[in-house]
Amino acid sequence: MPTTEERLAALPCFAGKEPKVAPCSAMKEYLGMGDGRTNHNFIVTLADASRYFVRVGLDLPCYGVTRPKEHAACRAVAASGVGAAVVYSELPDVLVTKFVAGRALTNDQLLA
Repeated sequence: MPTTEERLAALPCFAGKEPKVAPCSAMKEYLGMGDGRTNHNFIVTLADASRYFVRVGLDLPCYGVTRPKEHAACRAVAASGVGAAVVYSELPDVLVTKFVAGRALTNDQLLA
């Protein structure tokens, strides 16, 4: 059985593009991000240096999270110009968006 990284590298949206898949936890300090609470998060870098953010996660009924609704919401936000472009989604668990450079805000920054 392939690892998650191998599975993501084999997604159709990355076919023939030499993807390098890294879990966000391995790039936590560089990205300024925390760990995902409801997803496993990855950064995919292609040979042309373009980057993508990949979320892997199943429905979480106890939190009201359903992946079909999440994918639809991400597409709507991207279409409005507010969020990252959705490149690919594969239910029940994979969502690929363009990577948006920036830094995640900390709780202290939000409360300041």
